[in-house]
Amino acid sequence: MKRRAINYILCLTLGISALIWGCSPPQTLDSVEGKFTVVFPAGYPAPTKTTQLVNTEVGDINVTLYISEKSNDLCMAVFNDYPEGFAEQSDSETILNGCRNGAVGQVNGNLEKDEPYSVQNHPGHKFYYSTNSTGQKIYGVQIILLAGDRLYQIGYLGSNKDKLNSPEVQNFLSSFKIAEDPQ
Repeated sequence: MKRRAINYILCLTLGISALIWGCSPPQTLDSVEGKFTVVFPAGYPAPTKTTQLVNTEVGDINVTLYISEKSNDLCMAVFNDYPEGFAEQSDSETILNGCRNGAVGQVNGNLEKDEPYSVQNHPGHKFYYSTNSTGQKIYGVQIILLAGDRLYQIGYLGSNKDKLNSPEVQNFLSSFKIAEDPQ
């Protein structure tokens, strides 16, 4: 009972704060299909889900994207499944490096920093990059994780480099959790 009261007060407080400050509270995305949860920052609209068929070296892959944009900022959570058994037959670092290089190369970006990262013992990378878009410098931070044959990508893009390490962005990235069995 006490826990319900605390949750009620917290929700009420967040709701009132959102009304006063004119922004939406943080939004939890619980993707049953993707078998993950992530909390999008306050002030961002509910993420939009799209699925794209992408041609890769291992065949056509469905990529599911959840994207939320605010002003010049974008937060995303993405997942795709490789063919069954692909991760077992390949080196995880090779897969992760290829994904990182593809993400940075797709936006004609420059890799600025890359470090090992893991969530629930699933291997990954956290990397920072920059690019130009219509004459404006864009900065990004992204996490990529390999869980069996599933690849996850969680990222932020924006025009303010200092925001990459802000609590808002870092809390978004660190809020990502994978279901116990993603396959």
